[in-house]
Amino acid sequence: FHDGVWGTVCDDQWDMNVANAACRQLHFSGAVEVLASGVFGEGNGKIWMDDLSCTGVETSLLHCTFPGWGINNCGHGEDVGVRCKSVREYDLPHKESFSHQLGELFDSGRDCDLNITVMVDNHTLNTICAHSPILSLNSDLRSSQPDFSSLVIQTTSDCSQHARKFVRYK
Repeated sequence: FHDGVWGTVCDDQWDMNVANAACRQLHFSGAVEVLASGVFGEGNGKIWMDDLSCTGVETSLLHCTFPGWGINNCGHGEDVGVRCKSVREYDLPHKESFSHQLGELFDSGRDCDLNITVMVDNHTLNTICAHSPILSLNSDLRSSQPDFSSLVIQTTSDCSQHARKFVRYK
């Protein structure tokens, strides 16, 4: 997706270094294989990238070299595909703004992979949408419930209003 338009990437020069960069861009740990010649089907429209060259450490195709957007000598029969490793990884950079970005993600209620039940007197009061990669940063949670399968907050009615803030800032 470049300049507001979806397009494809040509398979010329693709090797595992380029494939790994593509998979890392999608938050996978790396690639399993490169699939050339439109194996997943031919695209249409713009061919945005061609002759990519990566060193093997890039976290995105944008960090690899290529002649320029839309500069190619390909047809859609050369659209590339890649199979990524099945495990997703999340690199968590240590920047001052990162804490703010995590807070925005939490507040958005998007891309949650678990719900934390808030209970008062053994009755479910509400659930909090949360993100296990973020919660796994907390060593207490990581050691007590590594799979985050059933997190429950037992609280009193007067403290229940603070459960969401507790999870957000924990």
